[in-house]
Amino acid sequence: MFKLEPIKYNMKITEDRLIFYYLFDRGFTEKEIDFIKKRCEKEGVKYCLKTFRGEDLQEVKRELREYFEKQKLKKVLSAVRTMFVQYPKNHLSTMNY
Repeated sequence: MFKLEPIKYNMKITEDRLIFYYLFDRGFTEKEIDFIKKRCEKEGVKYCLKTFRGEDLQEVKRELREYFEKQKLKKVLSAVRTMFVQYPKNHLSTMNY
């Protein structure tokens, strides 16, 4: 007869995973968490739970989403400018109305 035994995992929760779940539980998306992690590394801020416990995370989330919206708007404006460069104004003036 077979005997069921639990599978033993030797998994440790890393500090990065702990912070990920902490921020994810407070409404941040994966993209936002990845951005925060990269920004911390770039600015030399320690990426740990103590860093985020004293912060007003709702304010951080709002500012971060505003930043992403501005970045999205910049991409759209860049695409529109590219279209104007590709299709000069003189081409439009030769059209018959």
